[in-house]
Amino acid sequence: MISPALLALALAAAADAGAGVPLAAAEAATPPPVLTLDAAFRRAREASLELRIAGERLAQARTLARKAWSHYLPQVTAGGSYAWNSEDVVLDLPTSFAIRDLGRPTSAPRAALPPYDPGRPFSPVNLPGEATTLALVPTSVEELELQRRTQYGVQAEVRQALLAPRLWPAIRNAYLAEEVAGAQVADTRQKLLYGVAQLYYGAATLREAVAVQERTLETWRRHETDAEHLVAQGAAPRLALLKARTDRARAEQELIRTRNAYAAARLALATLLDRDADFDVERPPEPPAPSAGAREQEERAARRPDVEAARGRLALAQGQRREAAAAYLPTLGVSGTWRWASITGFTGEHAGWTVMLGLQWTLFDGGRREAELADAGHRAAEADAALALASNKARDDVRRARLDLDSAAAAARKAEEQAALAREALEQAQRAHAAGAATYLEVADATSAASSAELGLVAATLDARLARLALARADGTFDP
Repeated sequence: MISPALLALALAAAADAGAGVPLAAAEAATPPPVLTLDAAFRRAREASLELRIAGERLAQARTLARKAWSHYLPQVTAGGSYAWNSEDVVLDLPTSFAIRDLGRPTSAPRAALPPYDPGRPFSPVNLPGEATTLALVPTSVEELELQRRTQYGVQAEVRQALLAPRLWPAIRNAYLAEEVAGAQVADTRQKLLYGVAQLYYGAATLREAVAVQERTLETWRRHETDAEHLVAQGAAPRLALLKARTDRARAEQELIRTRNAYAAARLALATLLDRDADFDVERPPEPPAPSAGAREQEERAARRPDVEAARGRLALAQGQRREAAAAYLPTLGVSGTWRWASITGFTGEHAGWTVMLGLQWTLFDGGRREAELADAGHRAAEADAALALASNKARDDVRRARLDLDSAAAAARKAEEQAALAREALEQAQRAHAAGAATYLEVADATSAASSAELGLVAATLDARLARLALARADGTFDP
C-alpha cells in the first residue's frame, strides 16, 4: 500500500520545495514522453516488487495441495546395498536320509545313561528306549549361503494409505490456503493500483497547477509591462511599477515551486513503478461516479479481497481444528516389498516378496493431540474475530468514503463557483482599469484572487477525484 508520507510528498511538495532549476531552463527543456494512466497500471503490474512477492507466495501455496496429496498417493521406493564381510558362512542342511545298519550301537547303551524319566524334558542324558545299530545317513545336502565376503542386493517397496482420516482435512486445508493466498494477491494488487492512481491523479493535478501558475505569470508580466509604460508616461506612480515587479517575481517563484512539486510527484510515481522519472502525465479520465446505494456498496465491501482473505483464514482455521481432531482416529495402510539378494539364505531363492497390511492407532501421546486441538480452537476463534473486524472495517470504510465524497463534491462545486466569480471580477477590474475607473492595485488584487480561486478549484477537483477513488476502493469495485 502507498505510504501516506509518499503521497504527501507528491501533493504537498509545493510548500516545501527549495530553489529549483532556473525558470528559463525549465521553459526551454524538451517535453518528455507522456505516460498514460493505463500504461502506469501496466507498468505497476509488471514491475512491482510487492506483486512479485505476493505472486511467489501464491505459487508456494499452490504446492501445499500437492504435498498433502503426496501423503495419500502411493509411495514407491527402491534401494540397493553392497556389503563386505570378514568371512563366508555356509550351512550344509541335509534334505533326505537313508536308514543304515552299522553293526554296532550308534549311541551309548542304556546302562551308561541314567534311567529315563518321563517327567523331565527330552535331552541327550534323558533318552527313551534302548541303543540300536541303525542310523540316519544323509543322502543329499543343500548348501545354504548365509553370508559371503562380498554380497549385494536390491529392494523395491510400494506403500499405499487405505484409511488416513487426518489426511482428508489436510488436503482440504491445502486448497483453502491457496484460496487465501489468491485473495491476498488480489488485495495487494488492488492496493498497489490504487496507490498508482492516487499518485497519478496528484501529479496530473500539479501539472494543471503549473498551467495555472504559467497563465498567472503571463498576466503579471503584462501588468509589469503596462506599469512600465504608464510610469514612463507619468500616468502612474513608480510605486505601481514596484508593485508590479514584486508580483511578477512572486509569481515566478510560485511557478518554480509548483514545477518542483510536479517533479517530486513524478519522482514518487516513478519510484513506485520502478523506472526513471523521465516522463510527463496527461489529464486522466474522471473516476466513475458511484452508481449504487449505501446498502449495496456495503454488501460489495463484504466481498473485498481483504475480507475474502479473512473469511478464507477462518475456514482454514476451522479445517485445521478438524485435522487435529482426526488425529484420534486410526490409520490403515498396505505395503508390498520385493527383494533380490546375491545370497539365497534359508529359502534357497535369490528373490522374494512380502505384502503387509498394517493398522496404527495412537492411544496416548502424552497429551499432544489435546494441546493441538485446543490450539486449533483458539486459532479458529481468533480468525472469527478477525473476520468480524475486517467486515466492520470494510463497512466503516464505505461510510467514511461516502461522507468524504459528499464533502469533496460540495467543496468542488463551491470552488468552481468561486473561480467563475473571481474570473468575472478580474475581467471587470481590467475593463475598469482600461477606462481609468480602477487603480492598478485593484487589478492586482483581482488577479491574485483569480489565481487563488483557480488553484483552489484545481485542489478541490483533485479532492473530489481522490474521494471517488477512495469510495471505489472501499466498496471493492476499484479494478483498473
